[in-house]
Amino acid sequence: NGSNWTPIINGLGSELIESMAISETHMYAGTNNGGIYLSIDKGNSWAALNTGIPKQPVNSLVTDGANIYVGVSGGEGIYLSNDHGNNWRPANNGLTHKYVRALILNGTNLFSGTLYNGGIFISNNNGDNWAPSNKGISDLGIISLTLNGSNFYAGINTGGFQSSNDYGANWAPV
Repeated sequence: NGSNWTPIINGLGSELIESMAISETHMYAGTNNGGIYLSIDKGNSWAALNTGIPKQPVNSLVTDGANIYVGVSGGEGIYLSNDHGNNWRPANNGLTHKYVRALILNGTNLFSGTLYNGGIFISNNNGDNWAPSNKGISDLGIISLTLNGSNFYAGINTGGFQSSNDYGANWAPV
């Protein structure tokens, strides 16, 4: 019910957690110091999963169960693992702006929000290819992304939100 909280940091040390994702029994944490950690025992212990991923802040994490996507700041872009984080590879083809702040999944579509006037990018093939989707966005500095049904929302750098009700094809201020 949320009235009591217990720290679960065994194996995390003093890492600042920037992002989290859960898929069945796998809990992932992305840190400000550029690490990915996995817990398979509900957070009681954590193990680093950093083979092939740059040491940059992990601002966003999403998973569909089979794949884990990590948005890395520092101009490194998006990394993909399809083996529960044991190995990572870049997934940046067409992602012309690689300061990734936010990721969301909607079915087979993956959305990336980037900082510093990069805007929003969409992939419909597991991050293999990306295309910009910024029609109508007033500020291309994207801080956060979320969705509610078929409505998408982007938090922008200058404050406020933009929304799309056509899967990111067009955006308008809220």
